[in-house]
Amino acid sequence: MRRYLPFTGLAFALVGLPHTAAADRGDDLTAGQVAQSSNAEDIRAWTTSGLTYCDAVVLSKHWRVSVDESKVLVGRKIRSNNKPTLNAVLRQARSDSDKNAAKRCGFADTGFSYNDAEKLAKLWKTSVSDAKARVERKASTGNSSVVHELLKSKK
Repeated sequence: MRRYLPFTGLAFALVGLPHTAAADRGDDLTAGQVAQSSNAEDIRAWTTSGLTYCDAVVLSKHWRVSVDESKVLVGRKIRSNNKPTLNAVLRQARSDSDKNAAKRCGFADTGFSYNDAEKLAKLWKTSVSDAKARVERKASTGNSSVVHELLKSKK
């Protein structure tokens, strides 16, 4: 049995889990243990992907899954050498977040601090609240580096 994630074309097995080396050794692993092991490998792949937590949030809103599930799906795509599809989905999710604030990550998801927002508000000559909203938009569209560079240049 396969479960399809809405609007993604992605599927993952709920039954008939992948063959593992542990099974070759005769280890008695439950289906849940195999799935947990596979998910842990997917999460590890996500952590080395170079994507941010904000990216995971934006993808989770795009796919309509939890942030943890989006990390697993990203890791699975990386481990299956499906980076072109991942990049296309990420571009679409970022584009959607640029047009719809509800699809953006929150300020707390961006990795920036309140002090950063205060500094940016002064630089941009706006309120802290507006600066935080700008950071959310930039981070959600994959442009966190612009904000990092601005903060670094104004130290």
